Amino acid sequence: MKIFKRNLIIYNTVIYIILSFVYLHVCFSLDADISALNLERFVGLITGLPLLLIIAGFTIVSVLLVNTTSTFVLSIFSLFIFYKTFSIFLITYDKFQLVLNFIYLITSFNIIILMRDELSKALYKQNYTEGALDVGAYKKMQIKLNINGKIIEGSITNFDEEGFVVKPNENYDNLRGKLDFAVSFEGNSFDGTGIIVTAFKESIGILVTKREDSSSKLGWSELYSIIFKRNYSI
Repeated sequence: MKIFKRNLIIYNTVIYIILSFVYLHVCFSLDADISALNLERFVGLITGLPLLLIIAGFTIVSVLLVNTTSTFVLSIFSLFIFYKTFSIFLITYDKFQLVLNFIYLITSFNIIILMRDELSKALYKQNYTEGALDVGAYKKMQIKLNINGKIIEGSITNFDEEGFVVKPNENYDNLRGKLDFAVSFEGNSFDGTGIIVTAFKESIGILVTKREDSSSKLGWSELYSIIFKRNYSI
């Protein structure tokens, strides 16, 4: 899977991983009663924990690639940091250290939940096996894409409130950028705009963007509302 546009949640998760090292450095500095602004000590801390550095690097790559294992490795990384800082509290019984640990634990939990929700989006899942011969089940929701004047027809194979995955009827390469779309469903046309954010071997993931006009045309939000109320699936 190729990713052309990443959500802010992904970048915030990477920042969280980097700041976790800063947090660990601050905790060790408080324990040693020295300034946390000591850059040499910070570098020494990082190089002195090669296993943690490897886990952090693997976690960052996994998050940026929106890998399905991201939440697992992120949890391992967070627990490693928590273990190191909580060990300081067990030695010193410093209440301030305990408060810091509690704040970090809550922050880690929320970051992991946000990343889990991001991974569950339809944009990252085709909902079918590549190379499958039988794709008849994905003909229920037909769609036409207009990408820079090129009309591409296909079927929606996965969707949620924010976007959907389209399997074109023909193979196309290097499909990127903004587009207009029209979904045919039960005799009605639902129009909207979107941007290609993911690309699989046989399909593309499209993030629906808001319409700039206030026309009375039916759009993706109306279609999703109908599907959601009927508990419709493909």
